[in-house]
Amino acid sequence: MTPAAPRKSKALIIVLTILLVLLIAVLCVYVGFSIWLSRVDLLLPGVSVSDGNGNFLADLSGCNPRAAENTLENAVRNHLQSSITVRYGDNQTDTISGNLLEYDIDGTIRTALDHQDQYFLLQLPMLWAGILPYSDDVPIQPTGLSEEGRGIIAAAGEKISAAVDDGSAEFTWKINQDNLRITFGSDGQKADLTGWEEKVEQALLQRSSEVQVDTIVDPVHIPTAEELRDLIYREALPPRPDGDGGTLPAQEGLDLDLDTAAYILSGAEPGKTMQIPIIRHQPNPSDVEAYYYQDVLAEWNSTIDGTEDRLFNVVKAAAACNGADLQPGDTFSFLGLVGCPDVAQGYKKAIGYLAGKPVLMGGGGVCQVSSSIYTCAVYADLEIVARANHSYSQEYVQLGMDAAIAWPNLDFQFRNNTPYPMRVVCETEGRNLSVRLLGTRYRDTTVETEIEVLSLNPHGIDYVADETVPQGTTVDSTEYHDGTTVNVYRVIKDAEGNELSRVLENTSKYGTLNQEIRYNPEDIGPWTALATPTPAPTRRPVQTPPPATPVPTETPTEVPTEIPTEAPTEQPIPTGGPAPTDNPMPPGTDVPPAGTDVPPAQTEAPPAQTEAPPANQEQPVPSTEPAPEPTPAENLPTEQPVPPESPEAPPPEAVPAPDTAPAETETPPDPGTDPAATTAEPPAPVASPEVEPPLETPATAPDAGAPETGTGEN
Repeated sequence: MTPAAPRKSKALIIVLTILLVLLIAVLCVYVGFSIWLSRVDLLLPGVSVSDGNGNFLADLSGCNPRAAENTLENAVRNHLQSSITVRYGDNQTDTISGNLLEYDIDGTIRTALDHQDQYFLLQLPMLWAGILPYSDDVPIQPTGLSEEGRGIIAAAGEKISAAVDDGSAEFTWKINQDNLRITFGSDGQKADLTGWEEKVEQALLQRSSEVQVDTIVDPVHIPTAEELRDLIYREALPPRPDGDGGTLPAQEGLDLDLDTAAYILSGAEPGKTMQIPIIRHQPNPSDVEAYYYQDVLAEWNSTIDGTEDRLFNVVKAAAACNGADLQPGDTFSFLGLVGCPDVAQGYKKAIGYLAGKPVLMGGGGVCQVSSSIYTCAVYADLEIVARANHSYSQEYVQLGMDAAIAWPNLDFQFRNNTPYPMRVVCETEGRNLSVRLLGTRYRDTTVETEIEVLSLNPHGIDYVADETVPQGTTVDSTEYHDGTTVNVYRVIKDAEGNELSRVLENTSKYGTLNQEIRYNPEDIGPWTALATPTPAPTRRPVQTPPPATPVPTETPTEVPTEIPTEAPTEQPIPTGGPAPTDNPMPPGTDVPPAGTDVPPAQTEAPPAQTEAPPANQEQPVPSTEPAPEPTPAENLPTEQPVPPESPEAPPPEAVPAPDTAPAETETPPDPGTDPAATTAEPPAPVASPEVEPPLETPATAPDAGAPETGTGEN
């Protein structure tokens, strides 16, 4: 039994050894955890932050320094807004509030960590586990004004200054054309804002509830010459890039002579007004010229046709417009530069249009210059102020791109609506006219025009018998035009060709002018095949021997009343509205004034005659279209006297039939006849190869393009 004792002792030793190892392990873990807690700077449970008044602000238990900083910043922003009352002026008050102060967040966190360092290393795990009780309330302290607070306080100071300062001590000034006008003030009052921010800051740090702003005397301010010069000085600069792909305009320089200014200011007194001469400096002209007028905004070239006199007029008008400079906002006026283009002003006679008819007039042809400038103005995307089209279309520009001129009422004008100066260049070389608009291109856009033809009336041919034309020849007019109505659209596109805008530029209406072919009545030609066996009554009475019986007097009065009443039914005048302003002289709508003996153009076939005309009497010009069959109502009265046949009677004088000229063309009465009888004679119907419908203008409307006085369309 003795050997059992050693076995028990050995087991006890093993158990004690295990317990000792476990104890050592626990101690090692405890010491290691204590060391780790001291290294990681974790705030112990129970750490909190309060404001200066002991009010709870934030719980920082278990936070590391970064997390504690974020928590405190949010708490300060949301809960530590400051406010203070400001007294100023005549018992006025204002309250300044907001996040005015900056707080020491980092210092507050360091203070909490320092409090933990007072405990032994081995106490930290027990403090962390709550075995040892721990509580630490750290107050946060303000350090001064925050950036937000400085802005709030500065704005409050400006408000107080505006409320208290009466401004009477300050001087006022204005730059006139030639001088600087200064009016001096008088002693006034202002708010004493000396050290304003520091005063508010100290009041907030000391937890004061209000701050006082005093009112002091503001003495009158008399500036020095140097102060005034610094106030108005401006350097003269030529045009220059603006840094964004554009151009800054030229800048005029301003300056003062210091000696002159000081001498004038020596007599300054409160409330007095004085004037000091200013000096204006312009940029170097070569620098301006080198920068402006470098871009061709638009260009149009055309050939000068016609006589040498017309060429002379175009060259003279182009020279008058050449070199015209337009500042931004200026308006170009063609008549303002050219004046009245008549013979008295040195112009020569060439074909123009008067009352819708081509005639020789002083300055004929100058419209080629105005039309070329108008075309350039459209393609440069400029504002058109005044423009009207011609009575007939012109060949030197596109349809709808002409500009008619008639002194003094019909002008062409456009405005320089760009931010830079512009120059008009009109040059001629031989029979070539070149017009350009020079300026500064400030937009990357282009202008295109689209022309929409609304109607087209081709011109016809009028055959006119003329005994002065040598037999076997004809005389053809070179002035004839197709009647056309067009819409012109201005289309703006960007650099990639995308359409940015589309506007109606104008609506132009042009009349039809037939070609006139004059022939000898003895010749046979196209006019012979178109002739009819019965001529129309002439405007002059047939001279025959006195008849055996008196001629009825009612016949001349009945004939003209019958014919005019039929004409409007065949070719009515539309009633679409008044004539547009861009069609100054629409052809085909002119009517003779009241009382004239020229009736409207007739399209009816002449009434049948019972007797053939004399062999040598001129035949009327027939129409190229078959004449309609007359109705009984259209026949002339049966009581019209028929001249007796008399072989011995001399043939009546041949009278040419009227052509297709506008209605105001009037055949003068024969000097050998009675004017009353001439007026009563029925008019001859107008024969035309084509019957052109009238333009959409009432026949009684005045011709908008024909001025009451002055020239016609050139």
